[in-house]
Amino acid sequence: MNEVAFEIVTPGVLKIIQEVKGPFEIEFDGAKYFRFMDYFYIQKENLDELLPEEVSNLCRARAKYPSLISPVNTEVREIFARLAHIICPTSLLEIGAGTHPVFLKAAPEAMRYVLSDADSEVVKHHENSKTECYLFSDQHCQVPLEENNFEMVIAVFVLHFPFHKSQLDEIHKRLKSTGVVVANVYRRSSTSRESLINEMKCTGFKIKRVSDPKKLCAEHEYWILGKQDAQIEICASRLMGLIS
Repeated sequence: MNEVAFEIVTPGVLKIIQEVKGPFEIEFDGAKYFRFMDYFYIQKENLDELLPEEVSNLCRARAKYPSLISPVNTEVREIFARLAHIICPTSLLEIGAGTHPVFLKAAPEAMRYVLSDADSEVVKHHENSKTECYLFSDQHCQVPLEENNFEMVIAVFVLHFPFHKSQLDEIHKRLKSTGVVVANVYRRSSTSRESLINEMKCTGFKIKRVSDPKKLCAEHEYWILGKQDAQIEICASRLMGLIS
Protein backbone atom coordinates (compact mmCIF):
# COMPACT_ATOMS: atom_id res chain seq x y z
CA MET A 1 0.00 0.00 0.00
CA ASN A 2 1.29 3.48 -0.88
CA GLU A 3 2.11 5.67 2.12
CA VAL A 4 1.82 8.92 0.16
CA ALA A 5 -0.98 10.41 -1.94
CA PHE A 6 -0.85 11.03 -5.68
CA GLU A 7 -2.76 13.04 -8.24
CA ILE A 8 -3.11 12.71 -12.03
CA VAL A 9 -1.37 15.67 -13.69
CA THR A 10 -1.61 14.71 -17.36
CA PRO A 11 -2.83 11.46 -18.97
CA GLY A 12 -0.69 8.62 -17.62
CA VAL A 13 1.40 10.86 -15.35
CA LEU A 14 1.07 11.09 -11.56
CA LYS A 15 2.62 13.53 -9.08
CA ILE A 16 3.15 13.17 -5.37
CA ILE A 17 0.81 15.63 -3.67
CA GLN A 18 3.15 16.28 -0.75
CA GLU A 19 6.02 17.05 -3.13
CA VAL A 20 8.45 14.71 -1.40
CA LYS A 21 10.58 12.05 -3.03
CA GLY A 22 8.60 8.84 -3.17
CA PRO A 23 9.46 5.15 -3.65
CA PHE A 24 10.74 3.97 -7.03
CA GLU A 25 7.63 1.88 -7.73
CA ILE A 26 4.01 2.37 -6.64
CA GLU A 27 0.55 1.01 -7.42
CA PHE A 28 -2.27 3.38 -8.37
CA ASP A 29 -5.77 2.26 -9.36
CA GLY A 30 -4.49 -1.28 -9.84
CA ALA A 31 -1.61 -0.31 -12.18
CA LYS A 32 2.13 -0.08 -11.55
CA TYR A 33 3.89 3.27 -11.88
CA PHE A 34 7.60 4.09 -11.80
CA ARG A 35 9.25 7.22 -10.44
CA PHE A 36 10.71 9.83 -12.77
CA MET A 37 12.70 12.81 -11.48
CA ASP A 38 11.69 12.32 -7.82
CA TYR A 39 8.11 13.62 -7.93
CA PHE A 40 6.46 12.17 -11.04
CA TYR A 41 5.35 8.66 -11.97
CA ILE A 42 4.70 6.91 -15.29
CA GLN A 43 3.66 3.38 -16.22
CA LYS A 44 6.82 2.36 -18.05
CA GLU A 45 10.07 1.72 -16.23
CA ASN A 46 12.25 2.12 -19.34
CA LEU A 47 11.96 5.69 -20.60
CA ASP A 48 13.27 4.85 -24.07
CA GLU A 49 10.14 2.74 -24.60
CA LEU A 50 7.74 5.67 -24.23
CA LEU A 51 5.52 6.62 -27.16
CA PRO A 52 5.72 10.23 -28.46
CA GLU A 53 2.40 11.10 -26.80
CA GLU A 54 3.62 9.66 -23.49
CA VAL A 55 6.82 11.72 -23.68
CA SER A 56 4.80 14.88 -24.35
CA ASN A 57 2.44 14.16 -21.45
CA LEU A 58 5.36 13.64 -19.10
CA CYS A 59 7.16 16.79 -20.20
CA ARG A 60 3.95 18.83 -19.98
CA ALA A 61 3.39 17.56 -16.46
CA ARG A 62 6.87 18.65 -15.41
CA ALA A 63 6.45 22.05 -17.09
CA LYS A 64 3.45 22.74 -14.84
CA TYR A 65 5.71 22.56 -11.79
CA PRO A 66 8.98 24.38 -12.56
CA SER A 67 9.69 24.61 -8.83
CA LEU A 68 10.04 20.81 -8.78
CA ILE A 69 12.91 20.75 -11.26
CA SER A 70 15.60 18.86 -9.36
CA PRO A 71 18.94 20.43 -8.36
CA VAL A 72 20.63 17.79 -10.52
CA ASN A 73 18.73 18.97 -13.59
CA THR A 74 19.72 22.54 -12.84
CA GLU A 75 23.37 21.62 -12.30
CA VAL A 76 23.61 19.73 -15.59
CA ARG A 77 21.98 22.59 -17.47
CA GLU A 78 24.50 24.99 -15.94
CA ILE A 79 27.34 22.73 -17.08
CA PHE A 80 26.02 22.83 -20.64
CA ALA A 81 25.64 26.61 -20.51
CA ARG A 82 29.20 27.06 -19.25
CA LEU A 83 30.52 24.69 -21.90
CA ALA A 84 28.76 26.68 -24.61
CA HIS A 85 30.29 29.89 -23.26
CA ILE A 86 33.75 28.29 -23.40
CA ILE A 87 33.33 26.91 -26.92
CA CYS A 88 31.70 30.15 -28.12
CA PRO A 89 29.83 28.78 -31.15
CA THR A 90 28.37 31.29 -33.58
CA SER A 91 25.32 29.06 -33.87
CA LEU A 92 23.78 26.61 -31.38
CA LEU A 93 20.77 24.30 -31.72
CA GLU A 94 19.11 22.95 -28.58
CA ILE A 95 17.21 19.68 -28.99
CA GLY A 96 14.26 19.05 -26.68
CA ALA A 97 14.47 22.55 -25.26
CA GLY A 98 11.06 22.49 -23.57
CA THR A 99 9.67 25.63 -21.97
CA HIS A 100 12.83 26.19 -19.92
CA PRO A 101 15.77 26.07 -22.35
CA VAL A 102 19.38 26.22 -21.22
CA PHE A 103 19.63 29.92 -22.06
CA LEU A 104 16.24 30.84 -20.63
CA LYS A 105 17.09 34.47 -19.93
CA ALA A 106 19.50 35.37 -22.70
CA ALA A 107 21.96 33.61 -24.96
CA PRO A 108 25.36 35.16 -25.70
CA GLU A 109 24.84 38.12 -28.05
CA ALA A 110 27.14 36.86 -30.79
CA MET A 111 25.48 33.42 -30.92
CA ARG A 112 22.49 32.44 -33.01
CA TYR A 113 20.44 30.36 -30.58
CA VAL A 114 17.78 28.07 -32.06
CA LEU A 115 15.38 25.89 -30.06
CA SER A 116 13.59 22.72 -31.09
CA ASP A 117 11.19 20.30 -29.46
CA ALA A 118 9.02 17.31 -30.34
CA ASP A 119 5.98 18.91 -28.69
CA SER A 120 4.00 21.42 -30.77
CA GLU A 121 2.79 23.08 -27.55
CA VAL A 122 6.39 23.97 -26.70
CA VAL A 123 6.84 25.56 -30.13
CA LYS A 124 3.69 27.64 -29.55
CA HIS A 125 4.99 28.62 -26.11
CA HIS A 126 8.03 30.27 -27.70
CA GLU A 127 6.15 32.03 -30.52
CA ASN A 128 6.22 35.40 -28.78
CA SER A 129 9.85 35.20 -27.74
CA LYS A 130 12.84 36.46 -29.69
CA THR A 131 14.29 32.95 -29.90
CA GLU A 132 13.48 30.73 -32.87
CA CYS A 133 11.80 27.43 -31.99
CA TYR A 134 10.94 24.63 -34.42
CA LEU A 135 9.20 21.27 -34.29
CA PHE A 136 11.68 18.40 -34.29
CA SER A 137 10.58 14.77 -33.92
CA ASP A 138 10.94 11.46 -35.72
CA GLN A 139 8.06 12.49 -38.01
CA HIS A 140 8.68 16.22 -38.45
CA CYS A 141 11.77 18.38 -38.74
CA GLN A 142 11.02 22.05 -39.29
CA VAL A 143 14.49 23.28 -38.32
CA PRO A 144 15.66 25.24 -41.39
CA LEU A 145 17.88 23.08 -43.57
CA GLU A 146 20.98 25.14 -44.14
CA GLU A 147 23.66 22.54 -44.71
CA ASN A 148 26.42 22.60 -42.08
CA ASN A 149 25.03 25.66 -40.29
CA PHE A 150 25.33 24.75 -36.59
CA GLU A 151 28.63 24.76 -34.74
CA MET A 152 27.12 23.18 -31.62
CA VAL A 153 24.06 21.11 -30.80
CA ILE A 154 23.04 20.32 -27.21
CA ALA A 155 20.48 17.91 -25.75
CA VAL A 156 19.98 18.13 -21.99
CA PHE A 157 18.08 15.22 -20.42
CA VAL A 158 16.73 14.14 -23.80
CA LEU A 159 18.44 10.88 -24.75
CA HIS A 160 16.77 8.81 -22.07
CA PHE A 161 13.69 9.13 -24.27
CA PRO A 162 13.36 7.43 -27.69
CA PHE A 163 15.64 9.03 -30.26
CA HIS A 164 15.32 7.97 -33.87
CA LYS A 165 17.61 7.49 -36.87
CA SER A 166 15.64 10.11 -38.80
CA GLN A 167 16.46 12.68 -36.10
CA LEU A 168 20.14 11.76 -36.16
CA ASP A 169 20.16 12.18 -39.95
CA GLU A 170 18.68 15.68 -39.70
CA ILE A 171 21.18 16.74 -37.02
CA HIS A 172 24.07 15.38 -39.08
CA LYS A 173 22.95 17.43 -42.10
CA ARG A 174 22.86 20.62 -40.05
CA LEU A 175 26.11 20.18 -38.13
CA LYS A 176 29.24 21.89 -39.41
CA SER A 177 32.20 19.68 -40.24
CA THR A 178 33.95 21.11 -37.16
CA GLY A 179 30.81 21.09 -35.01
CA VAL A 180 29.97 19.03 -31.95
CA VAL A 181 26.85 17.54 -30.40
CA VAL A 182 26.84 17.30 -26.61
CA ALA A 183 24.24 15.31 -24.69
CA ASN A 184 23.86 13.63 -21.34
CA VAL A 185 22.48 10.13 -20.92
CA TYR A 186 20.94 8.23 -18.01
CA ARG A 187 18.17 5.71 -17.36
CA ARG A 188 19.09 3.68 -20.46
CA SER A 189 20.13 0.04 -20.30
CA SER A 190 23.56 -0.91 -21.63
CA THR A 191 21.87 -2.70 -24.54
CA SER A 192 19.78 0.36 -25.38
CA ARG A 193 22.83 2.62 -25.20
CA GLU A 194 24.85 0.41 -27.53
CA SER A 195 21.94 0.29 -29.98
CA LEU A 196 21.72 4.10 -30.05
CA ILE A 197 25.49 4.45 -30.40
CA ASN A 198 25.46 2.08 -33.37
CA GLU A 199 22.77 4.18 -35.02
CA MET A 200 24.84 7.31 -34.42
CA LYS A 201 27.87 5.72 -36.03
CA CYS A 202 25.79 4.51 -38.98
CA THR A 203 24.62 8.10 -39.45
CA GLY A 204 28.24 9.21 -39.79
CA PHE A 205 28.97 10.48 -36.30
CA LYS A 206 32.08 9.77 -34.30
CA ILE A 207 31.38 9.52 -30.58
CA LYS A 208 33.18 9.83 -27.27
CA ARG A 209 31.63 8.86 -23.93
CA VAL A 210 32.65 10.78 -20.82
CA SER A 211 31.82 9.29 -17.42
CA ASP A 212 30.28 11.58 -14.84
CA PRO A 213 32.72 11.65 -11.90
CA LYS A 214 30.04 13.20 -9.67
CA LYS A 215 27.48 10.49 -10.52
CA LEU A 216 24.76 13.13 -10.45
CA CYS A 217 22.05 10.58 -11.29
CA ALA A 218 21.65 6.90 -12.15
CA GLU A 219 24.17 5.68 -14.74
CA HIS A 220 24.82 9.24 -15.85
CA GLU A 221 27.36 10.06 -18.54
CA TYR A 222 28.03 12.62 -21.28
CA TRP A 223 28.22 11.86 -24.99
CA ILE A 224 30.07 14.02 -27.49
CA LEU A 225 29.38 13.50 -31.18
CA GLY A 226 31.00 15.07 -34.19
CA LYS A 227 32.52 14.58 -37.61
CA GLN A 228 36.16 15.15 -36.64
CA ASP A 229 38.05 13.41 -33.84
CA ALA A 230 40.09 16.52 -33.06
CA GLN A 231 37.03 18.66 -32.36
CA ILE A 232 35.47 15.95 -30.22
CA GLU A 233 38.62 15.67 -28.11
CA ILE A 234 38.82 19.44 -27.64
CA CYS A 235 35.21 19.53 -26.48
CA ALA A 236 35.74 16.52 -24.20
CA SER A 237 38.75 18.17 -22.58
CA ARG A 238 36.78 21.33 -21.88
CA LEU A 239 33.84 19.37 -20.53
CA MET A 240 36.06 17.33 -18.21
CA GLY A 241 37.51 20.57 -16.91
CA LEU A 242 34.01 21.58 -15.84
CA ILE A 243 32.88 18.30 -14.26
CA SER A 244 36.09 17.13 -12.58
